[in-house]
This record gives sequence, C-alpha cells and structure tokens, in this order.
Amino acid sequence: MKRNNEVEIKVHIKKTGQKVVVLHAPKNKKLIDLLRENDIKIDSPCSGSGTCGKCRVRFEGSGVRITNADMRHISKEDLSRGYRLACMCMLTSDAEIYIDEFCEDEMEVLGNSLSINQKADKNKKYGIGIDIGTTTLAVCLVELPHEDRIIGVKTGVNHQRSYGTDVISRIKASKEKGARLKEIIQTDLVNLILELLEETQCSISQISSMAIAGNTTMLHLLRGYDCESLGVYPYTPFSIGLESLKVGDVFPFLKKDNINNIPVTILPGFTAFVGADILSGLYAERPWKKKKGFLFLDLGTNGEMAAGCGDKLYVTSTAAGPVFEGNGISFGVPGIPGAISEAYFRDGKLKLSTIGNKPPVGICGTGVLEIVSALIREGIIDNTGLLKKVYFEKGYPICKAEDGSDIVITQNDIRQVQMAKAAVNVGLDMIFEKLKQKTSEDSTYKAADLSERISGAADSKPYVIISGGFGANLSFDRIKELKMFPEEIIDSGDNVYIAGNTSLKGCAKYLCVEELYGTKIARDTLSIILKNAEEIELSQDDAFSDKYYEAMNF
Repeated sequence: MKRNNEVEIKVHIKKTGQKVVVLHAPKNKKLIDLLRENDIKIDSPCSGSGTCGKCRVRFEGSGVRITNADMRHISKEDLSRGYRLACMCMLTSDAEIYIDEFCEDEMEVLGNSLSINQKADKNKKYGIGIDIGTTTLAVCLVELPHEDRIIGVKTGVNHQRSYGTDVISRIKASKEKGARLKEIIQTDLVNLILELLEETQCSISQISSMAIAGNTTMLHLLRGYDCESLGVYPYTPFSIGLESLKVGDVFPFLKKDNINNIPVTILPGFTAFVGADILSGLYAERPWKKKKGFLFLDLGTNGEMAAGCGDKLYVTSTAAGPVFEGNGISFGVPGIPGAISEAYFRDGKLKLSTIGNKPPVGICGTGVLEIVSALIREGIIDNTGLLKKVYFEKGYPICKAEDGSDIVITQNDIRQVQMAKAAVNVGLDMIFEKLKQKTSEDSTYKAADLSERISGAADSKPYVIISGGFGANLSFDRIKELKMFPEEIIDSGDNVYIAGNTSLKGCAKYLCVEELYGTKIARDTLSIILKNAEEIELSQDDAFSDKYYEAMNF
C-alpha cells in the first residue's frame, strides 16, 4: 500500500524470466539505492558516482530528467527511448522501468587448481580456509593435518561489488552503508560454507577450525571496523593484527549451536594496502626456500607485491586501477560467459575467444590486454599509445555484440591499459632495485655471489610467483608488446610460477601446521614473515613519477 510522499516503482527484470517487482520509496530517493536495498543486482563499478555508465535502465514513458552523466554515457537515440543511469535517477513520481539484472553469479572465479570436490571421510576432521577478495570469494575444505588434501573448494562472487568494484569505492560506501556491507559479506561466506559442506557431505561436527585471509579493506568490512582512515593518508588501518575468534563472533546469525564455538583465526596483514592475503600467499609458497631472489605479485586493482632474498623482504602496492578486473573501459565486463578473453591477429584479421565460447558481451581484463597488444603489433596503436587517426574518435571496432551493436576499443581504454601496465612495471622495477641495493649493502653477502643470490644465476632471472585469478589466464607471449614487466624480471615467462589462489592455500596450510605442530609454531612463522618485512612507499619516492610516465610508452 503506497503511503503519502511515496512513489511506486514497477521494476521489470529481464534476466529472471521477465519478473516484475513493485517497490515503494520516499520521493527523491536514488533509484540505485532502492535497487540495492531490495537485492536487485545492477552493475555499478564506480559505486554510483556516474563515471562508469554501466547502470543503465530504461524508463517507460517520458518526463524523466536527463543529467549530465546520462548525456556523457548514453547516446541521444537511447536517451529519447528512456534510457538513464540508475545512479543519477532521483525518484520524484511513480515509474515503470526495465532492467537487465546483472548476473554476478555467472562470473568466472578461480578456486584452487589442485583441488577437486570429493566426499569427506566421516572418521576424519577438517578445517575451512576462507579467502575474501574484492571481487571473488573462495572457501576450501582441507583434511587435517594434510595441506595437500583439499577435499573441496567453493567459489563465488563478493556481492559487495554492487557498491563499487574497487577498495576505494567500498571504503567510501562504508561511511553510510558499513552495516549493510558487513551483512552482505557474512551472508555470502555462510552460504558458501554451507554449500561446500553439503557438496562434500562433511558434517559440521567434523570441522575443528577455520582461517580467514583477505585484503585489509575486506577484512575491515567483515569485522565492521571503521574504514575511513584506510582512504586518507597516511592510510592507517583500524587493525591488521592476528585475531583469535569463534565462528559465532564472525557469523553471529549462523543459528547452529554446534558451529558457533569453532575457533577462527583471521590472519594478520602487512599494511593498509598489502594485506593478509599476501602474507597468506607467502606463508603458503615459502619462496625463500629457493635460496635465490624472488618476487611475489598479485595482479588486481591494487597491485600488491613482495621481493625477497634470504631473510630480507620488501612489500609494496601500486594503484594499477580497475582494468585487470574488466572495469574502467568502455565495453569492459567481468569474467562472465561471453566476455572476450583472448585476441590475436591471423592473416590480417583479429581472432577472438570468449569465456564459455558464448556470443560476445564485452571485454574482460585479459581480453583488453591482449587486444591492445595485438593492435600495437599490427601498427594500429603506436608506441605512445595513440590509435591511428581513422579510429581516434570512435575507437577500433573489435566485433559485433549479439544485439548487433559494436564492441570497440577507444583511445581512453588504451590510456587505462597504459596506466595499469606502467604502475605494475615501475612497482616491480623499484622494489627489485631496492632489494638488490639493500642486499649489496649487507656485509653478510659476498659480492661475488650477489648476482647469483638475487637472480638465481648470472644468466637467469628471479623466481617470480604470480598469484590470483587474473594471473592464471595470462599469456606472456600475447601481451609482450605492452612491456608490462621489466625484461630484467620477466621476459618469456620461463621463470614465472602461476600459483593460483595462494591466499586460500595459505589458510589451508596454516590450519594444517596448527593441527600438526600447535598454534604457537603456526603463528611464529607468520610473525617472522611480518618482522622481516619492510614497506616501500612508492608514492613517496621522487623517482616514481618519472619512471611511471616513461613506462606509459609501449
């Protein structure tokens, strides 16, 4: 029943069988907020700031005000047909809208490449590892105390992404919607845990412990901590220390008495932007055992990296931007079926592959890198990043979408790739140079074998670990024209280990070490890694800007 000073919004949702939902809201409420509050999913990478143009809806009838953001992102023809951005719509009267609900749950997410779902043994006990990513979530069931016996993995989408696809957007949203963001992540994780237990036929009574890792912002949101200081210099976390909790503390609405008292360890992080997920990855991989220089890289919106040799460890992060997640570009989409993920020229024609071999709907992170690299190789983009004049205004046509519209790469898309690849390039270069410099100053290292210790051998490169879902799909050969990686570090990729979800692996390893050797020993290793680490603040280095602008070129 509609009350005074309310508007009635009839929402036709296309992708759920033409379902119609009738909603009521106070006048002057933003449409995007109304949709979020009613769990109607809509793509909004910019968290409703009007900069991405993804949250298009169609109003039936006329009279809906057109904003400047609408005019920037929607053609005149579509504006006349009633298309608007949901994040800009202030609801002043009853309306009927049509929406393509964003199918987040179709996104391709990476679990643990070592695992296959098996059935749990009723006579054994298990632990649950949890990785909380900005875009994706993963939980695993590991037989204790055997870290190589991962019985099952369940992956899903972090539905907080409706409030923005990057940590900065989430931090901003948390000021007013912190409780809602906490509720979303708790619900997502509980659902994944229960689905994992059901699929593996594991009883809750067999679970003896859980471990959680994630980037610093995601763990703050899970715990309901104030995130405001994470978004302003000097970026001080509310807490990055190890936490010993019970399941009931983390998931208070999980109404199962036999699970509420299971111990939960939230792994510690390094800094505001180098979180527990990186520590967990290092804990899992233990690259220092190679007795040579190593680099650990997690490619994402916030490119986190570590460099080490012996007991020296340096960590840093670099703002790569949203390109690796398929955001920030004109036809960017996450890794959903139909996303263009591979591209190369053959006989003068651009060949494409999509996720699931579905009709193209847009371009995901690996796709945009491969497309830009292919266009450079063909001379369509020059070494400064400029498209040929004929394509400069409207972009280079990649293919037709299923509805007959053009999917293109624009000049701005290329700039986004340049900024992302430059950030990664300079970050890797500077942290590796810092490692070499500090190691050479240490009298415990002999000058004669310095090169061998850092690079592994005089004629080789450091051991490089690339973590995360994006790295798993990289083709070094098809993106070499981007010059994203310094040649001293990565060339053909022969020295690179694609490690998958190392954060999840680290949680599983921690649980197994704790079971086998006790809590003290499990945590001592974490403490040693943290103690040996030194943060490199790239933004405070005068050389960063000069190197960054130079690295923008292809």
